[in-house]
This record gives sequence, C-alpha cells and structure tokens, in this order.
Amino acid sequence: MPEALPDSIKTGDFLFKEGMAAYRAQEYLPAVSFFLQVDQTTVGFDTLSFYIGVCEMALDENERALGFLEAAEAMASPAMRPQLLWYLALAQIKVSRNVLARRTLEQLSKLEGPAFTSQADALLAELGD
Repeated sequence: MPEALPDSIKTGDFLFKEGMAAYRAQEYLPAVSFFLQVDQTTVGFDTLSFYIGVCEMALDENERALGFLEAAEAMASPAMRPQLLWYLALAQIKVSRNVLARRTLEQLSKLEGPAFTSQADALLAELGD
C-alpha cells in the first residue's frame, strides 16, 4: 500500500489549485491570498511569484507586482520566460521604469518563437527611444 502524502503537500497542492481557480475567475485578491499560503516546495518559486505578480498588477498594486515578477525572473524556467518577460515589462511600464522595460522587451524580442514577440516589438515601438 502506498504511503499517504504528508498534509503539507496536500495542503499546498489544494491551496495552489484554489488560487488558480480564483485566478482563472479573475478573482485576484483571493488568488493572492491562496498563493501566499502555498509552500514553495509544492510549486516552484518562479511559478508562485509569477502568478502573485500578475494578480498584484491586476489589483493595481504595481510596485508589489514588480517585486514578485523580478523575483520570478531571476529563477524562471525557459518555458515560463517569454510570458514572464512580457508581464515584467508591463509592470515596469506601469511604474514608469521605461528604460528597464525597453531592456526587458528587447530580451523578449530575441527569444525564438514566443507568442509575445510581435507584441514586444509593437510595445518597443510605442516606447520609442
């Protein structure tokens, strides 16, 4: 008979799933509350920080969003990198850090095949020099 999972893992998994359900329903405040309770060993730090950052940005807490997205960017997996760079650039723009946003968008534009490349190029053109 397989050993039962520890309560901390079941709880972390449950909290993450509840957070994702709230996130998908665009209920960002409850989503943040769930995500902040998740043990980082259950879900990767970059994933948690990304979703918290996006929720904070949706709640117009842009400085907080930027902090979470910057933390996620430092440890982002290659699969998550395009989406993360996109939201990081948006957060940087929202807090008037356009020079940083330009660098972030340039990084995104150099990635091969991400869905965000054309959007990054368009936003770079809007930012100008």
